[in-house]
Amino acid sequence: AFLVYLLPLLMLFAAALLATQLALAEPFVILAALGGFLVAWLFVRKRSQRAASDSALQPVVLRAMLAGTASVL
Repeated sequence: AFLVYLLPLLMLFAAALLATQLALAEPFVILAALGGFLVAWLFVRKRSQRAASDSALQPVVLRAMLAGTASVL
């Protein structure tokens, strides 16, 4: 969840703050923020593609409960 939601948001703010510290005009601050978001999004996309092909990171069904075999407590 951190990788997908928080990292792009943090990169957006970090790039905007860096552009502000460099005393850039507001349009450039906005472009820097969007650039930071884009870099983080590309990083997350590349990492998720790598994780999708890794069998160690795939979910495994440990036990399947069939409809007729469920016991009532």
